[in-house]
Amino acid sequence: MNKPSYLFFACITSLFFGCATVQKKYVSVTLDPKTDSISSGRASDLKFSCDLVPDLSSENFAYFDFNIQNSSGQWHRISNLKISFPDSSQNANISLVLGAEFDAWYKAQMKKMNIDGLNRAMGSALVAGVGIGLTNLSSNKDVQNIGSILTLGTIAKVGLEAAGTVLDSAKRTTLIPENHLMKEPLLVPPGLFSDRWLLLCSKNLDSSEYATEFYLEYKLEDGRQEKQKIQFRQKYTIPNPIWQRKIFVKQKYYKTDEFGKSTTGF
Repeated sequence: MNKPSYLFFACITSLFFGCATVQKKYVSVTLDPKTDSISSGRASDLKFSCDLVPDLSSENFAYFDFNIQNSSGQWHRISNLKISFPDSSQNANISLVLGAEFDAWYKAQMKKMNIDGLNRAMGSALVAGVGIGLTNLSSNKDVQNIGSILTLGTIAKVGLEAAGTVLDSAKRTTLIPENHLMKEPLLVPPGLFSDRWLLLCSKNLDSSEYATEFYLEYKLEDGRQEKQKIQFRQKYTIPNPIWQRKIFVKQKYYKTDEFGKSTTGF
């Protein structure tokens, strides 16, 4: 896809999100950063919500479409955003997809959508947003430096906890694709919202726990630290999208039904 095509899709993406953006299905709750319990104090001005997009997700990859709403009358600037899961095996085996891995996923996903006949308006707009970020990234002089490319490759291979350490503010500004959830600056206008995306890859499916929720921890412009949690699916519900379905099938999660009997998630 050449650069004019990316610009064309940029217009589609802008129109799509500008007209139709609303709060997503899965909505965050504010946590007490010290206890990870739901905060009994004032809720954050910021509300994160997301969808796990089926057409862009698979057994190993999870594509999240984010909306961040600002209910206050002032600008909020989010920095040092970190993503984590409750279980250590999840943090070790779920990684960000960036660099060469990101490029390979994007190209393969575009082909798969065409083969499967899934190149619908919504999917096209979402993938176009990723593609625009990829174009901007590939033209960035910092990224053309071999050291920067190696840095991105490293980030894509390590778990989420390590990635939060590797990604300092300078790298988030110059090396992360446009509209990525961890791209800085992340500005949310007063009374409005910002749309972002996130691509995760799950590996070592035989040794990782099934993921149903994650934490978002970040710093605001006044130095305050906030932490929020999003539950994006139920532990006993068949995975849809199919991300980590093999883990679900292998572990055969059980629950108690209304008659007191143990039943599988299936």
